[in-house]
Amino acid sequence: MKRKNKDSRSSIKLAFVFFIFVVLFITISLVFKVSVLIANSKYDGANRFTIKVENGRQLMVISFASVPQSISRLEIQDFPQDLNINKFLAIPTDASIVTSLDIKEEEVSDLMQRFFLNYGSLKTDLTIIDILKLYLLARTIPKHYILERSISASFSSVKADKIAALLFKDELIERENAVIEVVNTTDVVGLGGRLARVISNMGGNVVIVRSLDKRQKHSAISYFGKKNYTVGKLERVLGYETFQMKTKTLADVVIKIGTDSIGKDSF
Repeated sequence: MKRKNKDSRSSIKLAFVFFIFVVLFITISLVFKVSVLIANSKYDGANRFTIKVENGRQLMVISFASVPQSISRLEIQDFPQDLNINKFLAIPTDASIVTSLDIKEEEVSDLMQRFFLNYGSLKTDLTIIDILKLYLLARTIPKHYILERSISASFSSVKADKIAALLFKDELIERENAVIEVVNTTDVVGLGGRLARVISNMGGNVVIVRSLDKRQKHSAISYFGKKNYTVGKLERVLGYETFQMKTKTLADVVIKIGTDSIGKDSF
């Protein structure tokens, strides 16, 4: 009888140890997964964050600004399936969502909530943590800080730029008002002007656009003084290396477009 009691206690102890082990394993796995999600998160809360959203029938761009906290939503009407939204609007986008959900009539907060609840059915480069953060942000923004417009894909670049600059300019870039020079070192005519258009729609102050006969392979951003928000944002959007200039030129920031930028969708 004593042996049976002893064996029973040993079995309970073993089961308890096994249970603790399983709980620890699950906890460590969850912590690891959450850490990976946070590490892969795109939305940092400091930069304007712009998302392209489409479902095959509807196309829109939703943008979250940090200063002041606001939301812009632009619906694209009569769009061809191969429309390059970055080039049409001359704006950078940070992420995309492809969904089968209806996206037209929803409030932005409700839409982000539906994306969160249906995350498994989305095709997106956002993490579920990103979408949760954007949903929580959208809930806190008053309606008078939400700008909504629609545009036809047949609009001219001049008309598109007026709307893009209104909805998607970065207030922090506009406030810094850094003098920007764009230098095209490729054989592609008009590449400098295309980049200047993007920067202008972001709120940047482009004063010089020129071309060089000498070709340069690597694109780069050079700046004088401290590396400010404008330089950091351009670095993030374009993916160019940044260098500090030792002597000041006419511009505070000089962007050289190298041949490694040819064919990219950035601009």
